[in-house]
Amino acid sequence: MKSLLPWFAAFVLLLPTLVPGEEKQKEILSLEATDTPGITQAIGQQAKVTGNVMECFWVRDRVLMIIFQEDRNGFVAVSFAKHREALDKALDGDAVTALKGKNIAVTGEITTYNERPQMVISTADQITFL
Repeated sequence: MKSLLPWFAAFVLLLPTLVPGEEKQKEILSLEATDTPGITQAIGQQAKVTGNVMECFWVRDRVLMIIFQEDRNGFVAVSFAKHREALDKALDGDAVTALKGKNIAVTGEITTYNERPQMVISTADQITFL
């Protein structure tokens, strides 16, 4: 009869990969909103971007623009009308008023729209006041 010890040892070594929730989380990049070159290099990655909200407004009641700098090609965070009610509720009834002029961090995947780096905000827990 063969020993079960090699099989048991292999099972013990593989167990952490079989247990849900045990995978190691990737370290999230931390970037300044004004670091456009750094943010551009991080496109496609999860990141935490911090900065002072210079301007915040709804475009045609469809897109929330959270702007951190005057540079037209700089990083922006955006949200969409389908998330407006939840964001407003979580941010004291009005996301625009709550965010404008505040120092915040937004967390999520850095993407692009018309070659401009952005992050889509779909839940209020992606926003942290600093």
